[in-house]
Amino acid sequence: MDGATIMQWLRTDDDAAIEELWRRADAVRRHRVGNAVHLRGLIEVSNRCVRRCAYCGIAATNTAVERYCMDDAEILACAHKAAGFGYGTVVLQAGETPELDCARVEQLVRRIKTETPLAVTLSLG
Repeated sequence: MDGATIMQWLRTDDDAAIEELWRRADAVRRHRVGNAVHLRGLIEVSNRCVRRCAYCGIAATNTAVERYCMDDAEILACAHKAAGFGYGTVVLQAGETPELDCARVEQLVRRIKTETPLAVTLSLG
């Protein structure tokens, strides 16, 4: 599908065309992932961040935030709880902080993958 066609779909206010778009999108979804619901749990590992992003509530410049960083035992306990709830994935999320260096993150991911059936997604800084 070319860009002009996509823009036409996005700009339409024709109810029949919108229904057709939803029908096509649903057919692609069914073909690619089926009708299953996949649960993903978010573990907010830390709200410490060294960056000063103007849009972000946990930017280093925000002095009103009470900062925290979970220890490995807390993170693993959350992952085990997510597995117990039937989740398929956990997301480890945090600001950019030296406390979450590559070695620590690698160890956490390895333990989660070894100790649970969960997939792991990272959103770290």
